[in-house]
Amino acid sequence: MMLRLRWFAFMLPLVGACSVGTAEESTAAIQSAVGSPMVGAVKSSVSGATGAASCAMSRGSSSGPLIVNPAISLVFWGSYWNQSGGTSDRLGYDGAWSAIGNSPAFYNRIQEYGIGMGTYSGASVQNTGLANNTTLAETSIQNALAAEINAGALPAVTANTTYVVMLPPTVTSQTDVSNGFAGHHGFFVNSSKNIYYAVIEYNSGHNYNNPVISHEISDAATDPDTSTGYRNATGDPVT
Repeated sequence: MMLRLRWFAFMLPLVGACSVGTAEESTAAIQSAVGSPMVGAVKSSVSGATGAASCAMSRGSSSGPLIVNPAISLVFWGSYWNQSGGTSDRLGYDGAWSAIGNSPAFYNRIQEYGIGMGTYSGASVQNTGLANNTTLAETSIQNALAAEINAGALPAVTANTTYVVMLPPTVTSQTDVSNGFAGHHGFFVNSSKNIYYAVIEYNSGHNYNNPVISHEISDAATDPDTSTGYRNATGDPVT
């Protein structure tokens, strides 16, 4: 299995960068899709005035891939998500993304980059033997995802499949810990197929984490192989 990772993550504190067109973070789009206000939602690392003239946009390669019609699959790792408190936590995310992931408002934000209507493929609980108080290396995350895909436990891989790994409490990603990230997205090859995924750190506040999920899905769609996607003038992802 060939492994490759580069992340453009949702980082705190937020760093200002120019924005391009309508591809700001999706707090407003999430509010529209869910139909309720999100108090205290975290903004994107993309900030500043909107508008196509606000900064230059480039693409690393004209032949680089995009996730044109994202098929979002939430993958909840660990036994926590099947416990009493975790079940309600998981169902909250599942309900929110059933709305957001099937809403044109969510994808309209990034349609100027060639992204069309996507879908929500559902959620599942995996890796229930994951130990508490664990920090996961990126290769461990990729190997576990590959095993779940190969076993048929997750939706089949297509050019649009985007796996979003939701970590449980006390389990963290080494990538996120080392960089102060709340989440990141990456890419690897398994059985000659590109696997696009995101990893989201646990946070008890859904109003915090839903925009993080949104951000990483948007980054993955516009820059799935993490090297040939859309960039702003500073070389950062446009979303």
